Amino acid sequence: MLGTVGAMSVALSPAAVTLGMSLDLVDAGVRDRAVDRFRDNGIRLPTLAQLAKDAGCRVVGIVSTDDKAARVKADYGYDEVFARQVKGIGK
Repeated sequence: MLGTVGAMSVALSPAAVTLGMSLDLVDAGVRDRAVDRFRDNGIRLPTLAQLAKDAGCRVVGIVSTDDKAARVKADYGYDEVFARQVKGIGK
């Protein structure tokens, strides 16, 4: 299943669809109030990686540097993390 986030195309796996993930925002006001209420009460939701791991998925990430790759793998439990350094951005 393909969708878009901003200008970026993303592919949702069958597991993601099964977990009920959606790329469509129905009511931004409701979302904003929920975010404020959760923040005010110190409530933290699980990350997408945590949800995927709980569903039995293998979690793989792509970050910009080797340092970030090591940190993401250690701190967030990703199975694999690859660093992709892009040279010349902003020049």
